Amino acid sequence: MLIHPLTPLSASPLTPVVFMPGLNGDGAATLARVKRVAEALLTFPTLLVFPEVGTAESPEVWAATLAKAAQDHTLTDRGLVFGHNHGADQACQFTLDHPGDVAACVALSAEVWADPTVEDPQRLSETAWMIGCGESDTAERIRAAQAFQVGLAERGCRVDLLDWEGGHDELPHHTLENAMYFFNETQNALHRSAA
Repeated sequence: MLIHPLTPLSASPLTPVVFMPGLNGDGAATLARVKRVAEALLTFPTLLVFPEVGTAESPEVWAATLAKAAQDHTLTDRGLVFGHNHGADQACQFTLDHPGDVAACVALSAEVWADPTVEDPQRLSETAWMIGCGESDTAERIRAAQAFQVGLAERGCRVDLLDWEGGHDELPHHTLENAMYFFNETQNALHRSAA
C-alpha cells in the first residue's frame, strides 16, 4: 500500500482518501495518475492511500495499514473512497461494509453494482455517493448503475450521477476532476454541519 500525505505538516487531521486499484491492481500506476489532480484540486488536509491488489493484500491488510498510518498522522474518523471499473466494485463493497468509516464514495463504471442493503441503514444514509458510467458502456452496466442509484436514494443517501463520453476502459481526466470537487463539497458540508 502506498501512502502519500498532501499536507504532512497540517495541524488539522488528515482525511484519508483511498483510491481502490483497477483490474491490474497497480497502486503505483493509480498514484501516478491521480496525485497531480488531487494536489491541484483537493482543498482539505489529505492522506492519499493507494492499495495494491495481490495475494498479500486485502481489505483487512488495508485497514491495518491505515491503523499504522494513524500512528504517524492524526486522521479524521471518516475517510473518502474512489474506484473505477474493478476498483469501483471494491469501493462500493468497502463502503457498504463500513458505512460509518466512509463519508463519501465515488464509484465509476463498476463491473458489478452491489446490493445497497446494509445492517445499519442510518450510517449508510450519512454517506454521500457519486456514481456513473460512460455513455458507451453496455446498456446492462448503465441500467445496473441506475438501479444502484435508486437503491441508495431509497436508503436516504445523497447520490450524484456522472456520465462521460466513452466507456469503462478509460476514465477521462475531467471525471477525476469532478471526483475531487465532489470530495471537496462533501468535506465542506461535514465542516458546516459540525460547526
